[in-house]
Amino acid sequence: MLPARLPRRRPASPGRGVRLRQRLRDRAPPARPRRRPVRGLPRARRAAARPRRTPRPRRARTGTPAARREAGGVPGLALGAARGPAHRKEPHVTTTPRPTHASRHSRIGTVGVLVCTHEERRLPLVTAAVASLRTQSDPPDHVLVMVDGDDTLRDTVAAALPSEDVRGMGHNQGVSAARNAGAEAIGTDWVVFLDDDAEADPDWMERLLEPLGPEGVIGASSRSEPIWDAPRPSWLPDEYLWAWGCSYRGMPTTRTRVRNPYGGTSVVRREVFLGLGGYDSAVGHHGDVVGGGEEALFGLRAARAEAGWFVFEPAAAARHHVPASRLTWGYLARRCYSEGVMKARLSALSGGDALGDERSFALGLPLATLRCAVRPATAPRAVGLVVATVCVLAGLVSGSLGGRLARLTRRRTTRG
Repeated sequence: MLPARLPRRRPASPGRGVRLRQRLRDRAPPARPRRRPVRGLPRARRAAARPRRTPRPRRARTGTPAARREAGGVPGLALGAARGPAHRKEPHVTTTPRPTHASRHSRIGTVGVLVCTHEERRLPLVTAAVASLRTQSDPPDHVLVMVDGDDTLRDTVAAALPSEDVRGMGHNQGVSAARNAGAEAIGTDWVVFLDDDAEADPDWMERLLEPLGPEGVIGASSRSEPIWDAPRPSWLPDEYLWAWGCSYRGMPTTRTRVRNPYGGTSVVRREVFLGLGGYDSAVGHHGDVVGGGEEALFGLRAARAEAGWFVFEPAAAARHHVPASRLTWGYLARRCYSEGVMKARLSALSGGDALGDERSFALGLPLATLRCAVRPATAPRAVGLVVATVCVLAGLVSGSLGGRLARLTRRRTTRG
């Protein structure tokens, strides 16, 4: 028998995930109406479907185009009005101002340049040398022109250089004596020597003074490039350009410590220079007498006194005039012979220890001669190498014999 009424079943409740989705849907904000796609509609309906944009008001231009450029190119800004902020932000660039000449070499003290001259016919060269100093990127604090001659020559040079400090020696005493007197009179911490027939490059002093920062460096010299007043002879070898006061083949190509500087384009600490007695006035050019070696003797005295050392700076360069009167075989022979005599004297004073550079130079001469001899274009230079080397050797022998004879004479005089 069936029951009269069946029990009612409770409706199934939604699951937890369904209830959570319903709750989130109830709390969510009403969805934005979807934008109708524009592509595919007619042009008129397409324009109506796009949202309208409010046009940006344009400023009225005032004044002429030149006035607007003066005002900064901003539309609506009249000439003389205050300029507002730029529309486009430019990148910030930091630039370091280039220091003045006083701040460049002030770290080492004052610097003066000494130019020595001895005859009137060199007056155009002296004028060019002084003019090259006035266009330096690091100008000197003082320029002194020392005239190695009488008062008439001094007055002539002073008239040609009215704005320069010109002084005289009274009579010709030689380039070494003139440099000593000029270093005594110039009064700066450093003395720069520039030959009267040389012209400095615009950055010569700036480069020359760079190695003087570290302690122990008492001087430096630069490269010297030739200016031929006449065509260069085919027999003139690059290895013997030092005979004409120019840089020669075999010199260092980087900043290097050297025994002595080249006096024609060099700088030295004035206190050390005067304390060691300066250059030997009996050595060097004197009038028409060709000489040399005063720088080497001074470098030897500085090394013995442990005063410091010298540096060769090839980045600094000056140009040296070579007159036609010196482009002869006779000048080459005289200059090389006097150099040999000086090297013999230097060897006697130092015991031969100071001639390391000369030995290295001499060992490279045979190979240089052979290299020039095998080529027809440079064969005359091989002859020049042989002649110059023979003259130097003759000077060495003569200087050595003369030195021994002088020492023997002094010994006999002392015993007697």
